[in-house]
Amino acid sequence: MTDTMTQAYIESCASSPTGQEILITLELNHPAWPEPVRVVYDHQDLAAPLEAGGTYVVFQKCSFGHKHPKQGKDLPALEIWIDNVSKQIGDEMQEAVGYRAPVTVTLREYLSDILEQGPQYTLSGLSLRKVKVMFSRVTGTCGFLDFTNRRCPSLRFTAAEFPGLVR
Repeated sequence: MTDTMTQAYIESCASSPTGQEILITLELNHPAWPEPVRVVYDHQDLAAPLEAGGTYVVFQKCSFGHKHPKQGKDLPALEIWIDNVSKQIGDEMQEAVGYRAPVTVTLREYLSDILEQGPQYTLSGLSLRKVKVMFSRVTGTCGFLDFTNRRCPSLRFTAAEFPGLVR
């Protein structure tokens, strides 16, 4: 899980300067897809770098929403919904159902006047669960890995990988 905010983003949220917009983007990725699905909550497509000085990618204009995770005793979860999804996004979501690999989600927020500096807020390390594909809407819950139930140590010591274990 990565959750980073830059100083410029914090100042922008606190002061709300005129002429500066916060552009919210989502990136959905799955091994079965030829390329990630990237959307921006805006009226026009957005070309922006994934990180400062990185290569520019295009985020397609789309209507979506999200609720940030709440802190509490349960594992934090980010709820997302994408409205008026194209047939392509719906088909890709249906294709991902047959795989054991999760759909990974990255939320990025850019400031409109300093796009070249990359995202000013990034929330990554999320996996999409409880996905519903309806007629024109995809909904889902993004969660972080459950670290309390992970195997420790995470390596599996097998005879094929560690022949010294076998006599």
